[in-house]
Amino acid sequence: LLARFLGMTPNEAGPLPELGPRTQRERLFLLVRRLILAEARETPLVLFLDDLQWLDPSSAELTAVVAEGCREGRVLLLLAGRPEHPLEWKLPSDVTTTIPLSDMSDDECLAFAAALLGEEEVPPKWRTLLLERSEGNPLFVREAIRLVVGAAARGDAEEPDPAGIADLLLSRLDALDEASR
Repeated sequence: LLARFLGMTPNEAGPLPELGPRTQRERLFLLVRRLILAEARETPLVLFLDDLQWLDPSSAELTAVVAEGCREGRVLLLLAGRPEHPLEWKLPSDVTTTIPLSDMSDDECLAFAAALLGEEEVPPKWRTLLLERSEGNPLFVREAIRLVVGAAARGDAEEPDPAGIADLLLSRLDALDEASR
């Protein structure tokens, strides 16, 4: 089953038992959990999954199966996601602790941006962009700084004015050459 999932040809993998798609997925998820637990028998293991708000239902189900296995081995599973997308889907409550993280304050945003710039403070012309549009999101702050510094380095006449994180990420894609996109 794992060989098929990894793209091996039928001759390499041998015959696959006649299982329905649901049963195949359940067995694959249990196999992934067993592989993780086998590694954890050798040494404690930390798994970190970020941006869980983007998980599709199948990946969320796999994550829940892996979380259930954390009881059996030396596995610390760290999950991170945006607070507006709670992670309570099928996670076993007896092995789960939720630690809510709030968005950065205005002062934290400016301090983070200044640190990224290697400066004492953020230039006044960029403060509005960071404070009004970031909504305390560190990714927005980092990408906005990258965008404005890149524009300044290229000598762009007009400073970028992204409306949100999607605009920032799209501007990064736009900067790539056609082959890289």
